[in-house]
Amino acid sequence: TEEHEGKGIITRCISALMDDAIDEMGIERFVIGCAANNQRSRAVPERLGYRLHVTQPNGEVVGEYVYDRTIYGIRSTGWRERNK
Repeated sequence: TEEHEGKGIITRCISALMDDAIDEMGIERFVIGCAANNQRSRAVPERLGYRLHVTQPNGEVVGEYVYDRTIYGIRSTGWRERNK
């Protein structure tokens, strides 16, 4: 809901999940994709230090609309270095 928007909840949740995924499951690479025109969604991986890898034309379908899709990624080693 709007009352929860802009408070960094998703960013903190993803951060905690990444830490657990690395520590408990040994995950080595993370990927986040979102519509290229959705600046709020794109801000999440950018805040977390993910790097933009590619923009896929017409790669995101939301209802009857089709958008370009951005794909971001980070390796667990990069995540750990960033969060020392």
